[in-house]
Amino acid sequence: MNERFKEFNDDKYITCFFLDPQFRSRPLTAKAYSKIVRYATTIGKRLGFDLKESRALCEQIKDYRDNKLPFDLDESCSLDDPLNWWNLINTDSRPNSLPRVARHLLAICPNSASCE
Repeated sequence: MNERFKEFNDDKYITCFFLDPQFRSRPLTAKAYSKIVRYATTIGKRLGFDLKESRALCEQIKDYRDNKLPFDLDESCSLDDPLNWWNLINTDSRPNSLPRVARHLLAICPNSASCE
């Protein structure tokens, strides 16, 4: 049981879990939520986000968690693949920060991810 917890207690894993629209409403600790925000902003930096895109990312994470527009799309649209769901999200006038981070992370094939 402790080994499973250690496996799940990884910033990448928790962030990907959260970014799957089926699981975004699952209760997370405040510590887990802060890990998600920290890890997502780290990915944003790696993707070359500027200050405006980074601020938008933080706002969009909150909107996504709270199921606000444009993140209120029904999970059934994903066809059991969260990447499909994220491909349907359009943030219009705001930077497309969170969808870019989500697509980047969820496009990694699980058996291709490095194990630490």
